[in-house]
Amino acid sequence: MQQKQRFWLACTLYCISLMYLLFQGGKTALMLFTILNLLFVYLLLSRWSGIAKVTGRHYIKNVIDQDKKQQDFTILAGTTLHVELQITIPGFYPIPYVIVDDYLIRHDGHQFVFRNALLPSWKREGQVQYTTLALKRGAYLFEQTTCTTKDVFGLFAHSGKFYTNQKLYVQPRMIEITKWEKLVKSSAGVYAASSSTRYAKETTQINGVRQYVHGDRLSRIHWNATARTGQLKSKEFEKEALPKLCIVLDCCHASDNDLHDFELAVSVAASLINSGLRFSSAVGLITASEKSTTFPTSTSPAARQMMLRHLTTIECSSTVTLMQALQSVSSAIDGQSIVLLVSANEKTQLLPALQWLERKELFPQLFSTYPSLHTDPPATLSRQMGNRWPVYDIYNLAQLRRVMERGGAG
Repeated sequence: MQQKQRFWLACTLYCISLMYLLFQGGKTALMLFTILNLLFVYLLLSRWSGIAKVTGRHYIKNVIDQDKKQQDFTILAGTTLHVELQITIPGFYPIPYVIVDDYLIRHDGHQFVFRNALLPSWKREGQVQYTTLALKRGAYLFEQTTCTTKDVFGLFAHSGKFYTNQKLYVQPRMIEITKWEKLVKSSAGVYAASSSTRYAKETTQINGVRQYVHGDRLSRIHWNATARTGQLKSKEFEKEALPKLCIVLDCCHASDNDLHDFELAVSVAASLINSGLRFSSAVGLITASEKSTTFPTSTSPAARQMMLRHLTTIECSSTVTLMQALQSVSSAIDGQSIVLLVSANEKTQLLPALQWLERKELFPQLFSTYPSLHTDPPATLSRQMGNRWPVYDIYNLAQLRRVMERGGAG
């Protein structure tokens, strides 16, 4: 029964009770009319129960990063979200229960609604907790939270809503690479001129002061800082720059491209960015598509965060070829950097782009997430690509770690 119909039913009952009192009279009619009036007063006061001014706040328990100023949360793709929602209802009117509907909106418009029941305390406060399914990569927004309550008879519903506008960024899955053998240590080949040792050598330029570490030489101790603080301090020297990395993510959609393959390619690119900056190597990013986006090489954590935020919402929907996309941003590719091409498309479709990069003297390395269950390129072509450029077949993130740490070809 709709709420409007219930209203007219209540009005009808009130009129019948009033007519009964006027024409019949007596104690029974008076008692019935009095009880009905008290009931209607209770139902009328429920409109000012305070639910319309409800307030609340989200708390995420399993975040990997949180911007405390903007209240933005960051988790990794495939993670279940544990949400705690604190709710406060102003006023004094007794509320038996509250139905809470929490709305989570993905950047593509997909909406998730989580419904829970809340029994407010005597302070008219309470909390609800829920766990989502594993979330896909993307940007999410807690758009609104609707709280609905009814009177003890369940006749009339009253609701209120509040907006927290808290953002949730589900970054691509990443894996930690503890070594950087293949990219920073090459004994021969075209990469020898742009590669260095695994660990960057220190220069003689002082870059600050740090706490003394057992084993530091006496020549490293900063005696002025030690005398000033009363604790042993050591000099921190600048390190020689590691090779620059330009990561190119192929976002050009192919007819047989699988969404899972592209998600793996995004995770590979994110892992390379995260690990490259972890080893103090300048890293840049290019997402090659119809509207390519470029990020210049940098070693700052802020640049890393911008790249990962971009990869959070990137989609594979381009209508141009990879070579056309690269040609449109050729000026943004640093000629002194190692180009790491990450693609989920078939290798035969990547050959023109690889040849174009070689003609530009950029000497790319290919990380292919195109699975082996698809038709492999001809054996002669596969050998040709393997002889001219390092090619790695990546089927999962664990294999990416093995390839990078051992330096073996896929």
